[in-house]
Amino acid sequence: MITGKQIGQIVDALLSAFSTRTDLAMLVTIELDEHLDAITTASNLRADVFALVQWAIARNRLNELIAGARRQNPGNARLRALPAQFEETSMRQGEGEIARGGDSYAVGTAINSVVGPQGRVVNIYGSGDAAALAEMRAALAELNVKIDRLFEHVDQRSLQSVALIYRRIDALDRDVSAAIVALVQQNALTADELDRHLSVVRLALQEAHNLTTHMADRDLAAGVAAARRLAEDPTLDARHKLEVTIPIIPLLLEYKFETELGSRANLVALWEALKAKVQSRHGA
Repeated sequence: MITGKQIGQIVDALLSAFSTRTDLAMLVTIELDEHLDAITTASNLRADVFALVQWAIARNRLNELIAGARRQNPGNARLRALPAQFEETSMRQGEGEIARGGDSYAVGTAINSVVGPQGRVVNIYGSGDAAALAEMRAALAELNVKIDRLFEHVDQRSLQSVALIYRRIDALDRDVSAAIVALVQQNALTADELDRHLSVVRLALQEAHNLTTHMADRDLAAGVAAARRLAEDPTLDARHKLEVTIPIIPLLLEYKFETELGSRANLVALWEALKAKVQSRHGA
């Protein structure tokens, strides 16, 4: 079994050995005969490396990846310090059942990834498509959203729908969203602020959800519905709800609904206030 700690060590080792996306792409092409862009298109290198490791685990190619990395950068001490071999288990459809694993619902064997305890990639969606879950994890990882609590309480289809929306946020809004999520995770918002901000987001999501039957964009409609479920989930606290729903605000503001959201003004004010708080903290 590959542990979460080992995954973190592998990610750190690869980052130390391949410091640019070009270097990482060369590794993937030369040693794995694959194209990095076909595996991940994350907006930062760490998320790219994480997605690559998850991809390799899902295809029983982790040892091949590490061996190739050592060949490409034989002098790297962190790569040399990794175990010679990792135990790899086939990810064929039907291999595992959903079971309680530590503090999360896992599929097959539970692992603690660099973005929180998660299940191994097996048949989450009934199709055995490991790439779908890897895409979801990478999207959430880009925003530093820790999903241990979410995996414990929320079905993965909802998380996948939300992650598909994250992928569509432009680079600038994604960076701002990541900074705001970091504020939430660092307890930079008071309990009162969390509750007030969440009430604005919940109302906007409820209004948007009521209009989803008129949305031609079905992926967005599914994402809005999933985000609304997360915002209303009684098992999650305000901080976790905001971590997941805040990044959706830019798309809610950008999308042209047939009927204007009654909460739009409050949503705009919230977004501007959160951006100002980020700028203030960075300027401090």
